[in-house]
Amino acid sequence: MADIKAGKIEISCIVYATEDFDKVSNAIKNLFPDKLKGKINLTKKKFSGYYGNPISTLTTEIKDSDSTELFLINLSGKFSNEDKIELTEEFNKHLDNDGNLYLRLDKQAVYLNMVQLNQHGTIKVRISIKKSKRTPKESLKEYYRRIGLVI
Repeated sequence: MADIKAGKIEISCIVYATEDFDKVSNAIKNLFPDKLKGKINLTKKKFSGYYGNPISTLTTEIKDSDSTELFLINLSGKFSNEDKIELTEEFNKHLDNDGNLYLRLDKQAVYLNMVQLNQHGTIKVRISIKKSKRTPKESLKEYYRRIGLVI
């Protein structure tokens, strides 16, 4: 397991016209530990919805291993035990074939500086791990257990 290290983390969120852009931006910033908040570079893209309503996306990413690991430890500290149990039990459903872990977080909870798994009204987090291509899922799960994201 020594070859598994935190890689790139991508965070994205859709901001609808009915939402306060600054609040959604602050929610994303709440995911980061204080040490990394100065390094956040949120990219905003504007689109039009099906009926012409304005929609924006906010994205950011973390690329260096030290920052990704610090981010993951901070994130895991904000999860409730119930969400950690859920993530542990459904771990394989959150992984793709390349070993990327996908999380969907409740925007409102994150704005309130809590982290909750949620499939609707979400902030999407994609976690890539620096590893060999043949790393078994159990080794990945053990890595996330060490970080504190799963139990």
